Amino acid sequence: WTGTSDQYVTQKAWQGASLERCPRHPEGGCGFESKGYYPRKEPPGTLVARYYCPPAHETYSLLPDCLAAKVPGTLAELEEAVVRVEQSASQEEAVGTLRIDTTLPAVLRWLRRRLPLVRAGLLALVEVVAVPGLHERPPTVTGLREALGTTAALQRVRELGAAHLDALPPPLGFGRRPLRRGKARGTFPHDMGTDPP
Repeated sequence: WTGTSDQYVTQKAWQGASLERCPRHPEGGCGFESKGYYPRKEPPGTLVARYYCPPAHETYSLLPDCLAAKVPGTLAELEEAVVRVEQSASQEEAVGTLRIDTTLPAVLRWLRRRLPLVRAGLLALVEVVAVPGLHERPPTVTGLREALGTTAALQRVRELGAAHLDALPPPLGFGRRPLRRGKARGTFPHDMGTDPP
């Protein structure tokens, strides 16, 4: 699905989504089958088709290109927020008009969780997708918009990088999130138990 999220919901596009073969067993014979749909909170009314491979014990979601992967919301919403940050003097200034239904600290947390993911995805895409003019620009969403000639750059680049989605980090792809600097996975801030005297 390459339309907008509103079109996806209005047309109930999940009903026409299908996956012919199992990604793990393209030769068939694994019992690959549809497992219906699951809801997403944003945008309201969104359902996503899901398939299941019994031998691999894995489900596969047919996420449309308009939705962000592994984070709530749409790529268009995320793209607009990132562009505002890129074109503002500070993040605080940029979020002045974003998600006004909540407090500034909450909006900043929302944004700071997503900015590193988008940047990591863009850096990875520059390496694997040949977008004319992208290498001459900084790896920003604004630069990507200019190179592609569209205001739906994240959705378009996901289409261009479709063969690499399993390696790209969310929200563009389905790979692992990049580790935060200075934080190793599975570590604790201190030993369990009471603090020493």
